[in-house]
Amino acid sequence: MTDHELQLFEEVLDATLILKSNQKPSEWYEANMVMPAGDPYPGPIRYDRTPYWREIVDCFDPNHPARDITIMGPAQMGKSVMVLNPIIGYSIAMNPCNILFLTGHSDLSAEAVSKIEFMFQQTGILKLIKPSVLKAKNNRSGDTMTKKEYRGGDTKFGSITNHNLMRQHTAKITIGDDLDAGQLSKANTGSTIEKIKTRTKAHENTCKRAWVSTPQVRGSSLIEIQLNNSDKRLWMVECPSCKGRIDLRMPFQIDERESAGLTWKLDNLGRVDFKSVGYVCQLCAVFFTDKGKHELLNSGIWVPQQEPPEMYHQGYHINGLYAPHGMTSWYTLASKYQLLNPPGRPRDESGYQTFVNDDIGNLYDPPTENLNATDLQRNNVREYLPGVVPEALSMKDGNGRICMMTLVADANGKLEDARLDWELIAWAESGANYSVDHGSIGTFIPYQSVQQKEADSREKWSYELNVPNSVWPEFHKKVIATYLKDHGGDMGVFITAIDTGHCTDQVFSYIDSRTPAHNIIGVMGDKEQDWQKYRDVKAFIPGKSRQNLYLLNVNRLKDDFFRVSKFKWDEQNHPSQPVGFMNFPNAVNGKYDYKHYFSQFESEEKRDDKKKGTFIWQKKGPTSQNHWLDVRIYSVAARDILMELICKKELKMPTYNWKEFVDVLMGRG
Repeated sequence: MTDHELQLFEEVLDATLILKSNQKPSEWYEANMVMPAGDPYPGPIRYDRTPYWREIVDCFDPNHPARDITIMGPAQMGKSVMVLNPIIGYSIAMNPCNILFLTGHSDLSAEAVSKIEFMFQQTGILKLIKPSVLKAKNNRSGDTMTKKEYRGGDTKFGSITNHNLMRQHTAKITIGDDLDAGQLSKANTGSTIEKIKTRTKAHENTCKRAWVSTPQVRGSSLIEIQLNNSDKRLWMVECPSCKGRIDLRMPFQIDERESAGLTWKLDNLGRVDFKSVGYVCQLCAVFFTDKGKHELLNSGIWVPQQEPPEMYHQGYHINGLYAPHGMTSWYTLASKYQLLNPPGRPRDESGYQTFVNDDIGNLYDPPTENLNATDLQRNNVREYLPGVVPEALSMKDGNGRICMMTLVADANGKLEDARLDWELIAWAESGANYSVDHGSIGTFIPYQSVQQKEADSREKWSYELNVPNSVWPEFHKKVIATYLKDHGGDMGVFITAIDTGHCTDQVFSYIDSRTPAHNIIGVMGDKEQDWQKYRDVKAFIPGKSRQNLYLLNVNRLKDDFFRVSKFKWDEQNHPSQPVGFMNFPNAVNGKYDYKHYFSQFESEEKRDDKKKGTFIWQKKGPTSQNHWLDVRIYSVAARDILMELICKKELKMPTYNWKEFVDVLMGRG
């Protein structure tokens, strides 16, 4: 038989040798999958640990009527191991067909493939996968990182963001994992959801489509759309007291007087009291703990909450309170919530979104308010004067000693009409900070009229390094100076950061001319005008084009600044100020007044695009001045960059926090 005839014969076998089985997917998985020693749950897979996954997996029995199956829930609660892997394993072993597996990002596809390959080994499916074969034009087929071939079909792997991949492949089963990483639609290719649905048109009456994701922002979430199109099932457990069916929730109000859900009390140090954590039933108001969680979970059933707008669409919403023993406990959830929502202080908005999305599995509703500079001036100006490091005041405030100082400059103007706006900030052991001084070096005046420019005969300052009117000698005096403390002694600058967005070459000429001991870095907004997704992202990354350059996620940093600006300090109940709390000196000679300083902190506003789940900070108007806001943002970045340089790069610490960093600075670690 020739190679061509052999290939045709194999194609005939592929089309005919499709095995059918009455065994349900969950039964097949429990009979075949064994987790290795070292896994949190070693040994044969059992759905009684997470009983809510069983019905979802069994929707992929070919005899089950569901066509669309939506799953919205928290991260790290077993969806991959208990749902996605058995869907693929069962389909290959018992009802082989074409499968399209889409992850949220192309970088995640390799991780997904690795998990599936492990499942192949443990269940014995590996022998069904065709070996990798090198074909014409150096193309491989069979077993690759993007495709697994077997009798009766193949499984292809890709990204939800790759609409071109969806256009090229037809499948009987599609899996959209981490759906919210995709966009609602693309300008030239259309709706992401409809694009995925199109791949199964050839199997309209027998297809299965899984829509899976940890949710992100309400109003722009793909998984929210799919859940709303389903029957929206909740896992309803039996209350141990009244035996009524309830869905477990975070704390919520029943009416003006009564509350229910997860509950806890605080000890005298403001921490969650372990013994107080439990649940108040919304039906009978009886308190119970999660000691009997295994029995509680196994008492549950999935209960639809609505008639599905789409026929044959079953939706499942599970939250973090249903995590089994050995995973996230109710105490852990209560403690995280409490840390992010400290009494009498604004919540940590960035951390809270991660908690709501990843730990609880609910949609996040972003706040819409903006900064009020008048409130910041009223609440944060203290009794000290500019120019002196207020270490005695810091110790009196309970913040400890001043452990470091940052000097930051924002570059404005033009090459031959330069102005550096600078600020010196002292950082206390507690993480609070005190502005020591601010000022400007240079001549640039923004928004002059034509007549003003024509009449302006001042000698302009320059960003050039070695010219008589350069701004750099005057600025360097600030870099190398020592600054007096209010109770004696002095302190120098630990790190200096300069905006390199204007006159980049000239700014780096100054930075590169200094010795490493001066510890001067350049900072620049990384795609500053771009909209950003509501997710935790790194505040800075090293620049690749130059040494000592750091690219800043300005939108993320401004979000953090807004959060910190809302901090209030209750001196009676809190011995120290919260981490990041900002202190400012009294206004003197035009410094630290509202008109020239504080007003610039409210020069920008946050704008949201609900459809795309993105936000951006932009000036309120074309003439709005935001230089002191930028300086403050760069100061926070300089602090965090110094932490990474010392803790991660010099001391090789894989993880670190502010306290550990302070211990290093103070010689305690």
